[in-house]
Amino acid sequence: MIFYDFGLSVREYARRGKKNDFPEVDICPHCKGHIRLLRHGFYFRYAITNNNPFFIPICRLKCPSCGKTVSIIPSFLLPYFQHSVATILIKL
Repeated sequence: MIFYDFGLSVREYARRGKKNDFPEVDICPHCKGHIRLLRHGFYFRYAITNNNPFFIPICRLKCPSCGKTVSIIPSFLLPYFQHSVATILIKL
């Protein structure tokens, strides 16, 4: 997983969907190769803020060198949690 700050709220990220400005990654986090990772589709997951669920796309990339995939996770999410970081911190 690669965390990336899109500088957007969950609502705006969801509104833009697949048209978000996804970063280009030039180093594979698996093999450490200096090669541009290729787009490998999207998967969708929920992001919940203040009990408002959003179904958002997560961009996947694939390394042409080692063949492994990596996901670009928006910085407002945590792996394996549906609630946003801000929502989790408020509940603490």
